Amino acid sequence: YSALLAFMFKETGHDVVANYLHDCCISSVNLLEVASRFSRDGLPVAPVLQLISSLGIAIIPFEETHILPVATLAKVGKEYGLSQADRICLG
Repeated sequence: YSALLAFMFKETGHDVVANYLHDCCISSVNLLEVASRFSRDGLPVAPVLQLISSLGIAIIPFEETHILPVATLAKVGKEYGLSQADRICLG
């Protein structure tokens, strides 16, 4: 989700991310993280969701089968300062 935020806020590397948007996906949990960032900053969330939809980014539901791989990364993730959302991206 960090790459998507970099693209949306035109941060360093946003141009690189743009090259991969046509062939990417995001978990529903990570999309929630993106939407929450906008909400936290007082920005409207609906246009963000519309943009994701218009870019054709597939939204993958976070399901029970995803729990074990993400939970398994908790110990290593802590060592590297990875948030739960970061681990969901990797899981």
